[in-house]
Amino acid sequence: ITAGLGGSAGEEIKTLWEEFEAGESVEARHLKDLDRFEMVLQANEYEEDQNMELPSFFKTTEGKFATPLFKALDAEVRERRKGRMEESSSAKRRKVDEK
Repeated sequence: ITAGLGGSAGEEIKTLWEEFEAGESVEARHLKDLDRFEMVLQANEYEEDQNMELPSFFKTTEGKFATPLFKALDAEVRERRKGRMEESSSAKRRKVDEK
């Protein structure tokens, strides 16, 4: 992509991408966390909408957040997910007991 742009614009995009990948600045760390958190939110949404479990998405991001904001947001989603999973397990047990 940057080669196609060439010149200073291409070089700036390449530099920013490398900064993002390395997590060298506050902004880069924030964006990396945002990227990871979006994956957590998508997985959570799919689990809720499709009534399925996608633990691998949560395992790959566990403990990976660098910023206090996204650590807190991740903890909130995980806590709500845990409650939903416990509720779902209880409902399944009640159905089995009713049979």
